[in-house]
Amino acid sequence: MQTKSEESSRYDFQLIRYVPNVAAAEFFNIGVLLYGEQWELLDARFASDFGRMNCHPLVEMPYLEALREEFEEHRLAGDGFSSYINELCKNLSASLDVTSPKTFWGGNAPAEMDRLFDTYVKTPKPLNGAEHDESPRAGTRAALRLRMDDSFRRHYLLDAERGLMTNDSVQYAGPRMRFSFDYSYRPNGAARYVHGIAVRNEINDATRLSFVFERLQRQNEGSALAVVLGEGVQDDTAELLAASGAVNWPVAQVDKLALAIREELGL
Repeated sequence: MQTKSEESSRYDFQLIRYVPNVAAAEFFNIGVLLYGEQWELLDARFASDFGRMNCHPLVEMPYLEALREEFEEHRLAGDGFSSYINELCKNLSASLDVTSPKTFWGGNAPAEMDRLFDTYVKTPKPLNGAEHDESPRAGTRAALRLRMDDSFRRHYLLDAERGLMTNDSVQYAGPRMRFSFDYSYRPNGAARYVHGIAVRNEINDATRLSFVFERLQRQNEGSALAVVLGEGVQDDTAELLAASGAVNWPVAQVDKLALAIREELGL
């Protein structure tokens, strides 16, 4: 971790731990929470796989997979995610624990979250190069988000200072009415949003996204929304989104979207 400097910011982080054997005080880090100077939740990530736990006889894989899916659904939905995290930390089961906050000084938040996740949570790759595949289920927003992250990372866009801001929580009505877009950027101050719609829950997700974007357009007519459509999303869902003013991009064209964003940002 970096030490304090004029360019650094203060952060706090906590680790979510899974304790399969309380008596033996064994634990595995399965999540990391990153907080800003005012103790606002900046980002939260859950383990993408549980390969390092496979050999432990007391690990309950179905429980961990269900917890990961619940965590990702709340994070990607945006609304109430901070409240969900607070409740998760308050009402821990016997097999979950959250560490005390640790303070450090670092650079931009996305980069620091990457460092924390890689250091404390991510499963190291085996030396023989084989990888244990426990990626999110096909057809979910979590799987689509990984696909988008991969493309935008390869095109050097996951840099909040020059490229895309991730998980941008935007107020679209009253103080409690917020929506978290997967990504946002602001070329010359104009609001641009990017969000993914997967085949799972596509109608509900698309209906809410359309409603939110129509509200945002009333506040700022210059707002624009690009929607990445996962495999299997139906035509009527795409038509609903287009009717709200969104521009649809099939996931097969996400690299073209990345190039379009780079051009708009002048990168």
